[in-house]
Amino acid sequence: MTGNNLRAGCCCNDTMYVIHDPDVGDGSTQKFEIDGGGSAIPQWGYNTGDNGRRIRVGNDGHVYVVGGYGDPAGAIVWKLTLEGALVWSDGLSVGCLFGYGVWVDANDNVYVIGSRPNTAGYNVYDNVGKYNSAGVLQWGFNTKPYANRVDVYDIAVDSNGNVYLTFPKTKYPTAGGSDYDWMKLDSDGNLIDGGVLGAGSSYSTRAITVDSNDNVYATVYDKIQKLGGWSYTAQDYLLDITTDDDGNVYACGGQAGMMKDQLYKLTSAGALVWSEVVKSHHYNVLEGLSIQNSKGLVYVAAKQGVWNAGGGVWRVNSADGSTYDHPLSASIEDYLRVAVGPTSW
Repeated sequence: MTGNNLRAGCCCNDTMYVIHDPDVGDGSTQKFEIDGGGSAIPQWGYNTGDNGRRIRVGNDGHVYVVGGYGDPAGAIVWKLTLEGALVWSDGLSVGCLFGYGVWVDANDNVYVIGSRPNTAGYNVYDNVGKYNSAGVLQWGFNTKPYANRVDVYDIAVDSNGNVYLTFPKTKYPTAGGSDYDWMKLDSDGNLIDGGVLGAGSSYSTRAITVDSNDNVYATVYDKIQKLGGWSYTAQDYLLDITTDDDGNVYACGGQAGMMKDQLYKLTSAGALVWSEVVKSHHYNVLEGLSIQNSKGLVYVAAKQGVWNAGGGVWRVNSADGSTYDHPLSASIEDYLRVAVGPTSW
């Protein structure tokens, strides 16, 4: 299964993995079982530092998390068993403060992106890396000569091992750097393509994903963009994107206080299937989503933006966008990363 941008996640037996909002709490990774009544029952927790960012479940069922910033061992990526036991952890480089994104390919190679301070002393370090399944770093890449950003926002990998990166805001060129807001690396970590999707310095190219046919999709502020193809303009700021087994594209986002659609489903040709305001309170912002193909459900993780509406995880019917249930409620600015695993293990 491809295209799983996992900030909160589930698998076919209604197991869900969630990362706490990095702004609140300790950034813990938690496992929940969802019972027949739609309630999330805690199973275990693992402390992945105070900046948990992304989570994925590999084809082998292991759980992969990136975060860090405060971890005593300097780790930014962790591989955990389904029971929450550590398999391995590592820091991409001494120059990275925390991991920002993770992708796991069909061979359980792990691709990680990191963030670092915007100072000259740190710009020499790699902030993109590939690990094998045993946690041994295969190669690293430094984006600094090509993009004037200290962090990479998201990462996706196609079936040939090509790596796609996005940067959260287009920057105007300066000496020693380009204004790329996306890049493509080959399977050996060499830059082979890149450019600008966002128009002007106010536009952010953020989430990116690859489907089973190696089509690449990204969010560019309020647009869903197929790389080299169509573009769809949504009503609001888009923060995450994924695809299902049929090639349909899902994106979510929103801005606090804006009563606009927050979740979108498009066909692979870019036609709108439906768009919905998922939650009853429009001050919540949808920051993560994942697909449970076997049951036709979309898991969306919400961060509360302003006032005390609270966040949580919702499940939505993929056929029509209607709300299926609300298995997890959360306090202000909490539980915004949700992830879904393969359809079977």
